[in-house]
Parts: sequence; C-alpha cells; structure tokens
Amino acid sequence: MEDSGDPGIHVVTVFYPSRGGVIVTDSWFMAHGRRYAISDLASASWRTGSMQASRVVALKVIGVEVALVAGVLAAVRTPWAGVVGAADLLLVATAAWASAHRWPNPIQLWALHRGVPTMLYTSTDSTEFHKVCRALQRAIERRRDLLL
Repeated sequence: MEDSGDPGIHVVTVFYPSRGGVIVTDSWFMAHGRRYAISDLASASWRTGSMQASRVVALKVIGVEVALVAGVLAAVRTPWAGVVGAADLLLVATAAWASAHRWPNPIQLWALHRGVPTMLYTSTDSTEFHKVCRALQRAIERRRDLLL
C-alpha cells in the first residue's frame, strides 16, 4: 500500500490478481464467492483435505484386484500364472499412480477469521494454491507491519 500524501486516497496493493475467482489485496481476501477482510484474518495455514470419492473407489478396486491375483497365484502354481500375475500387478500399480495424479487430494487454506478457524480456499492445483497462500501471508504480514 502506497501513501499518496492525501489521507483520503488509498492505493490498493494487489498480492494475487483475480484468477479463478480468487483475489488477494491489502484489504480483502476473496475466494469461492466469499469475502474476508484481511484485518479479520490471522494464523493462515494449509492442510491436505480428504481423498476425492472417485480416487477412493479406484483404490478399493485396485485392492480387490491385488487380492484376486494373490488368490489365483496361490491356487495356480505355474510359470505362466506368475508372469500373468506380475503383469497384472504392474498394471495395478500403474492404475494406482494414475488415480493419484488424476484425482489429487484437495489442499485447504485455513485461517482464524475473527478467532474462529475457517476454511478460506481449497484447490487440487498445488501451484496456484501455494501462490494464493503466499499472497494471503504477504497481505496479513503487510497489515501487521502497517499497524506497528
């Protein structure tokens, strides 16, 4: 925030420009259609949210597949069964990796809003999420520094 010399003029500092419905200025944090005054926020932090339902289902299917392959390999002890079982487990491992990348866990931005823990923002895009986090942290620090 820059001082123009005129006490009636306030130049807004933008820490995160309006992208994807999120904007962070020296006065406001806006995301998911909600607006919070920076002066009302403290102790911003982030955490990983719950797995998406589609990823949970994918992991359950993978678990069942592994159990079936193990059962078949225990019952049928031939070299071909071992090769087919190993190929199947390789495919299952690839599916597990793909599900983690296709349906990543959401990341949540939390802060104390007027003393109450509040989730401010959530995203599965790690890069953009951390840009928003840094912007909010800079806005809170800037506000604190101006008050000192």
